[in-house]
Amino acid sequence: MRLMPEDRVESPERAIAIAPDRVYIGVADPPRVAALTAELEARGLEVVPSSPAQVAWDAFIGGASAVVCDPLVGVSPEATWLAHHERVPVHPPILIVCLARPPHALIEVWLRAGVDDVLDLDAPAQAVAARIAGRVHAARRRRTEVLGDVLTGLGSREVFFDRLASSVAVAARSSSPMSMALVDIDGFRHIERELGRPEARDVLRAVASHLADSLRRSDVVARVGDDRFGLILHGITPAQSRRLLVALWRNLTPPPHLADRVAALAPKLTFTAGVACFPDDATACEELLSHAELALECARSSGHRRVLLFAETAGTTGRPAAAPSPELLRVRRGRRSDDMA
Repeated sequence: MRLMPEDRVESPERAIAIAPDRVYIGVADPPRVAALTAELEARGLEVVPSSPAQVAWDAFIGGASAVVCDPLVGVSPEATWLAHHERVPVHPPILIVCLARPPHALIEVWLRAGVDDVLDLDAPAQAVAARIAGRVHAARRRRTEVLGDVLTGLGSREVFFDRLASSVAVAARSSSPMSMALVDIDGFRHIERELGRPEARDVLRAVASHLADSLRRSDVVARVGDDRFGLILHGITPAQSRRLLVALWRNLTPPPHLADRVAALAPKLTFTAGVACFPDDATACEELLSHAELALECARSSGHRRVLLFAETAGTTGRPAAAPSPELLRVRRGRRSDDMA
């Protein structure tokens, strides 16, 4: 399942999601507002005029990506910031305050209060609009990065943990099994050093596509670290998790244009995975994640290129079981087990 960000419109009572290109202007200077509006619209932004006293509410109802306003007389910087954030919008808008030739000390006071920028409306409208537009587009990019990984198109770390919590809750209510796995690409740092970062990015994209295309739509795959991926597998037992990850391991290949260069570094592009299962290994989200991390670290410390269930470790000691099962899926130097061949 590829978790891509979407801008959603909700009711005002739930604090609506922002409109990515909408700027509310609450400035009591019609000629300057007109000039600024023309410049912002020329940059593809929608401009909604308001009044300094009403702009906080209008921006909340309309879903603003940015608010440009005059400070109200007698209202402190802290109170101004609070007025734009106290209703808990899904994405707080960029808050830009306009002052007349503000001294540096006053700018610092406003920035310390939490506003995002302080602009001088006496400056040319083109320069002011360029700064506002730049902040709007940068904020949109940051929101995208929070929800989706910009390199692979998978869900982000934040989305993964959010989905993990809800998945555990659903599994508990329905008394159904589920598993989560953490997957590290073997030798990724060596690949990056030898081939370069651009080629390493292509390897990451290839692994991401392989995982996403191989899982069911109901499952979740996300990038949770530089070369680490998280998998949430619904309705699946420990044995089924093992078989699935082995199949993923076996069918993993580098990008075609890098196949020969990667093969010169390692016989096969592989990964190491740690798996924890609900309810066998844990019944809480945090515990499930902790056990998957422990299984992964145990697998990494004992040879890489393997899939290790938490049940096959010595519990919280983080060591392999004293009497490892012959079914442990490990690829030893110079030969592979029958399961991983």
